[in-house]
Amino acid sequence: AVGSGYVVGDRSTRLDGALRSEDFTLDGSQVSLWVKGIGATVSLRIRNYEMVGAGPTTRVLRQRIENDHWQLVSFPTTLWEGETGYLEVLQNGWAARYIGAREGPPNPHGQAYVALTEKPPAWSSVWTGKTGPAQAISELLAADSYTPAQAEVLATLIRCGLLKANQSPELEKLTALRDQIAMPVFVRSLIDGDSYQQPIFIRGNHKKPSPKENPRHFLDGLGGEMISGTGSGRRQWAEQLLAADNPLTARVRVNQLWARVFGRGIVSSVDDFGEMGTLPSHPELLDFLAQDFVKEGWSMKKMIRKMVLSQTFRMASVPSESARQLDPDHSLLQSMPIRRMEAESIRDHILACSEELKKDLFGYSVNAYIDDQPASRAKPQGGPLNGNGRRSIYIG
Repeated sequence: AVGSGYVVGDRSTRLDGALRSEDFTLDGSQVSLWVKGIGATVSLRIRNYEMVGAGPTTRVLRQRIENDHWQLVSFPTTLWEGETGYLEVLQNGWAARYIGAREGPPNPHGQAYVALTEKPPAWSSVWTGKTGPAQAISELLAADSYTPAQAEVLATLIRCGLLKANQSPELEKLTALRDQIAMPVFVRSLIDGDSYQQPIFIRGNHKKPSPKENPRHFLDGLGGEMISGTGSGRRQWAEQLLAADNPLTARVRVNQLWARVFGRGIVSSVDDFGEMGTLPSHPELLDFLAQDFVKEGWSMKKMIRKMVLSQTFRMASVPSESARQLDPDHSLLQSMPIRRMEAESIRDHILACSEELKKDLFGYSVNAYIDDQPASRAKPQGGPLNGNGRRSIYIG
């Protein structure tokens, strides 16, 4: 905080930062704020989503800031009246925007900064009572702290080249420290938001919240322990999910891996372990694999290796006649079931047989072929029909 406003990048453009408001309800009127900066962006996030696209309704929700003078930035909210939202201000926001498949990492702006204020300060207060600009500037250089107006004048003099950093020991020290800091590298990530109680959306409709808020807690079927703290609660929820006294997580993941390898899970309803799902055909086997999975550090590679080296995986795919009669649905694992080959494997086999498959590893992915799809404003750029001969794992 600086005076009555906030600044990101005032110490160094290489110390990247972000400003985020508290959540508020949109009433249909414009949301406005005073801002200035270089290389920055101001965005209105609605329902915690980045609704920024190329269309006429959503592209107005992010605005680029490239001006050293204060400007009033406004966002229309008529289409989202009654929704919750928050403002996000990024110092290097334009460099941190979405990166396409063929783009390299963005380059931070060498002079990126962003500042917010409730009301632009009046410069006249800096000169009031002074014999001239020389006295005012001398007092600025000797000051330990600045009013908003003084900070405005000092920053403008430095940017315009009328004042050098070496004219002030403090500014010279800050400049030397700045040059020792490495330029930031940007990645797409999540941030830990504010703590608040979320209502239940009736029948999944976000426009019909429950009258009462639902306190943050773990799954009701696993005790429903309350989640406290000032953050979003994601970490506490994840810790309870992976707690030693909660075997369900390991069971579900092992069952998913088993279904991928054998074509059918030990619990056949892979996505439903609840009352509407099926019972495990081999509960002791499921428990053994779940315990071994945790013991091996939740390593999926080790678990898959254990499955494919098992006697069950190496059994013949043609069951005997007696096995067909005693186990018609193949729930007793008396033979290795024939699995349907996935589309990616079929494509790779076709390219391999035609000697067009490229076995190069790593590198950029290839855009999927979508030229046969209807044209639309949101349609991305498509790739070649043969995917440049690369394996399907590299088709994005």
